[in-house]
Amino acid sequence: MSRHGIGRGRRSTVSSQARIIVGFPPNDRDLALNAGVQVYESFAHASHPQAQTWAERFLANVPRDWPQPLARSRLRDFRFDNPAVRLGRDRGTVSFISTTVLRSDGSVVTQRGRVTAEVQRADDGRWRANYPSLVSAHPEIFR
Repeated sequence: MSRHGIGRGRRSTVSSQARIIVGFPPNDRDLALNAGVQVYESFAHASHPQAQTWAERFLANVPRDWPQPLARSRLRDFRFDNPAVRLGRDRGTVSFISTTVLRSDGSVVTQRGRVTAEVQRADDGRWRANYPSLVSAHPEIFR
């Protein structure tokens, strides 16, 4: 799928194939949006040996049954369009139009819709997506 709209600064670029930021994102807005991107990325590659570690790096408030939601992931691919980020000092929201491809009973289902998730800056300075808000926004992926 195509570029998801982050990393437009000179100090970073986005690989549209791998959906990774090369270099350090230039500002908190990109870092906050990147938290959401990386969580989706880990759920899209849930069978990878490092998917859990990677997801936890960008998540806050994981559920008690974690990592079972990751192990159950049906997310196959995703794309973010029209990202919007609103940040306060240590909290904010990221929203985007999400196109997701899910595995469902041997078939593939594509869904599109607006997603809004809460983000927060952790004590280590890293922006993290608030897991309960992801469940509310996209229960078919994160529940």
